[in-house]
Amino acid sequence: MTTGKVLDFHPKGLSTLYNYVCRDDDGRIFSFGVEHRYHFDILSHEGDPRGRYVNYDDDLKTVEFLD
Repeated sequence: MTTGKVLDFHPKGLSTLYNYVCRDDDGRIFSFGVEHRYHFDILSHEGDPRGRYVNYDDDLKTVEFLD
């Protein structure tokens, strides 16, 4: 599991993924893809994720907002 602050998100090429770019507490940059339908669910339920901290589990492919 990786914890970090969401810096930005953007569509990933011509696919249905949005790429979330984050920075962990050590300053390392990491990113993960979110299907567009889940991205829009995040926007409607959590609001704009930029500036918020998340836990991302690469094994389970889950995102948890910490604040």
